[in-house]
Amino acid sequence: MGVWTTHKRSHSRRAGRRWRTPLLAWFRDETEARVINLNATGDGIALYRSLGFTEPRFPVLQLRLAGPAARH
Repeated sequence: MGVWTTHKRSHSRRAGRRWRTPLLAWFRDETEARVINLNATGDGIALYRSLGFTEPRFPVLQLRLAGPAARH
């Protein structure tokens, strides 16, 4: 999907919850999706937990590779 962000000034107005809730309902009710993976910041983790997100059963690992241009 891409990056979901909410400006800090909108946090107190619940802007993030206001548009994420219907989007998650759409995924649940209108698509075949059964898992949504998410990378949350420290600022957003409480919101996502309150929306039902939990830590994955297995840890997520990442490997960053330097592209060809970085090697020359």
